[in-house]
Amino acid sequence: MSAGLFLKPQLRPGYNELVDATVLQWLRFGVLNLSADEGYALETGGEEAVCVLFSGECEVQVEGGADWRLGPRRSVFAEKAWAVYLPPDSSATFGAEAQAQVAVARAESATRGPAKLVTPDEVSERTVGRDNYVRFIHNILVGAQSGTGRLLIGETFNQPGQRSSYPPHRHDEQNPPDEVNLEELYYFKLWPPAGFGVQVVYTGDRKTDEAFELQLELKRTFEEKELQDSYWSGYNFEELGELYLIKGEEEASTEHFKRAYEILSQDEWLVANEPERLKRLKELGGVKE
Repeated sequence: MSAGLFLKPQLRPGYNELVDATVLQWLRFGVLNLSADEGYALETGGEEAVCVLFSGECEVQVEGGADWRLGPRRSVFAEKAWAVYLPPDSSATFGAEAQAQVAVARAESATRGPAKLVTPDEVSERTVGRDNYVRFIHNILVGAQSGTGRLLIGETFNQPGQRSSYPPHRHDEQNPPDEVNLEELYYFKLWPPAGFGVQVVYTGDRKTDEAFELQLELKRTFEEKELQDSYWSGYNFEELGELYLIKGEEEASTEHFKRAYEILSQDEWLVANEPERLKRLKELGGVKE
């Protein structure tokens, strides 16, 4: 797996820097774990920062007099977010009476606007996609009225089995309106915690193909545990079918779509709610009546 594309952090008490200049050019990211009666001072320097409360409740004292309380928030899955925007050359102190977890995203910026509190009532919602790539987006600080210079901050929620950031796309080259050069960072949380997800990254020349490697590894795991006919392996067969289709390997693609259809068509929820998805798997898998 390519270094830097995927990170699985072991979070400690206090501030955990997860993404720095060795990983990305512009974006920095960390997670602050606060315990009862602990504090943390954040100095932004030449960067702007957006601090999003993941869970718990904390006090934020901003240089210049603002004193805000974030939360309470049980989890990212229970309520909308609380957040604070801090401009460059500012500082804030975070404190908690109980446990709290805060995400901190930063980027160099020339914007010199005021610090800003975002409450759950100010977080807008929208639904994106259709079929098997529907996701629900909470815009925390996005758009011209956000007050940020470079950062765009939001939370995306996916139901089980649904794709996100689909169709596959990139932000590597400055060629508007078709493509703009952006750095993008995702921090994943799962509910229930025992769940799993797969992020795929590949290049046009396939020199980097995290998608294919990850799905093949998952397939081998299912086989080793004799779960190759299980419900979850059906999604693995579906993903491999899509990847073989992209790679132009028609025979392998048809074989995997066929196995995906045989397994997933036994799921009553999919039959009732995603008939077009199953129809496509059936057609691509060459399944006859």
